[in-house]
Amino acid sequence: MMTAYPKYLLFVTGAILLLMALYSILINEPQMKEPAPRPVQTKKYGPYTISCVIDGDTVVLNTGDKVRMKGIDAPELHHPVIPAQRFGEEARDFLRNLAEGKQCYLEYDNYDSKDMYGRALAYISVNGTDLNAEMLLRGFAYLYTFKPFGKKEKYAAYEREAREKHRGLWNFDLKDGRILNLINRYEALNDAGKSKLDENFKELLDIYPAKGD
Repeated sequence: MMTAYPKYLLFVTGAILLLMALYSILINEPQMKEPAPRPVQTKKYGPYTISCVIDGDTVVLNTGDKVRMKGIDAPELHHPVIPAQRFGEEARDFLRNLAEGKQCYLEYDNYDSKDMYGRALAYISVNGTDLNAEMLLRGFAYLYTFKPFGKKEKYAAYEREAREKHRGLWNFDLKDGRILNLINRYEALNDAGKSKLDENFKELLDIYPAKGD
């Protein structure tokens, strides 16, 4: 004759079987997948005429509207706070050759369409060439990293190529004229200015000693 289980054993056994059944259901339930990122939507407008190039990342259209080229940041020339930066004139002149007086199309994505100064933020193309990308590829602008935008991954590859091939502002060879420019500016200082610059340079060397020191 079989011995009857105490009631609490029956309860525990039943609870274990129930938990096992629930666990089996959970592990076999198809997992919910995260939705795929929504493709970036873009809209193109134009044609317009680029009447003026202000610097390496800003143009003025024939409508009078200023357009800040999206995804890039060229050396400053006319910033209200930052003084003119090295390679700013070269970036402006390169963009002038590509764009000034030519018809263009503006392309917007579903990120920001205006910057903090109220300028339109757009990709600009002339004769099918993406000028924003061209400025990065030729080494006349940096990738803008502070905010997301639709072409960021592609543009990062363009900047990387320019950096690896030492184009434009990534060229640290003497041929780009920067060392000569520094020498000329030093020679143009008066004696007090040279003395002050020498003191500053010595302080920097004490903080950041040259290799081998």
